[in-house]
Amino acid sequence: MKHVNGLKAVLAAVVTVFVLAGCSKPAPPETTDEASGENQESQAEFIAGPVLSPGVILSQASLWELKDDGNVYWKKTLNAGDTVTFKGEERRMTRMPAKVDHDFILIESDGQDLWVIKGLVAGDAIPGVILYPDTVLYSKAVLDSPVTSKNNIIPQYTIVGVHSGLAENSFSCISAYLSENWVVIDKRFVKQDTLSTSDNQVQGMKLYRLALATENPVVKKELLNNALQVGSSFEELISEELYKLANAPAETETAE
Repeated sequence: MKHVNGLKAVLAAVVTVFVLAGCSKPAPPETTDEASGENQESQAEFIAGPVLSPGVILSQASLWELKDDGNVYWKKTLNAGDTVTFKGEERRMTRMPAKVDHDFILIESDGQDLWVIKGLVAGDAIPGVILYPDTVLYSKAVLDSPVTSKNNIIPQYTIVGVHSGLAENSFSCISAYLSENWVVIDKRFVKQDTLSTSDNQVQGMKLYRLALATENPVVKKELLNNALQVGSSFEELISEELYKLANAPAETETAE
């Protein structure tokens, strides 16, 4: 009888152990802070992707399309002050058919990835125009740091890219391309009252510059009148050009 009672006690204990084991939940696997951090970083990199920003074309510039042969081919032309999406990837490639190597920057224009020669586009910028002659460039946003080397003056009416996020101490940070002497100005400072980022000012100067670059007198007149309609502070300048055009000697055909 004692033997039977002892056997019952053992069986009861075994059943209790199995019941307790079945009711308990397995502990979740431990994760270290290091592993968790790595996982968060990989997720952040996946989500972030390429950094895009507004961009400004700084001079009349050809845009180039990358083909399967690894070279770029002309696609279209944009003018100073035109805006694009700046993607920032840099690559050295050969433009065809001239077979000339350049450093290119990737941009997006009208929904298409295209390439522009480095120095002709400003990233993270909006269009602006220099209002006054003899505008001095500064290397830093402080009064005692004017650029003293060559090319320390930016000409009046130059269309520039204004890096609005870098403005400080009543200075604006600009980039520009001076096509007259092939000079690239990369993130220099000017006093804020020497330029304007007003849409009317920029559009008026864009149309004026386009008119000057146009040989056809009928189209030139149209562009100048369009520039007047915008309503900028350049109306006197534009009117002078219209006067010159109206009083230009008529072209005469010479007999052969």
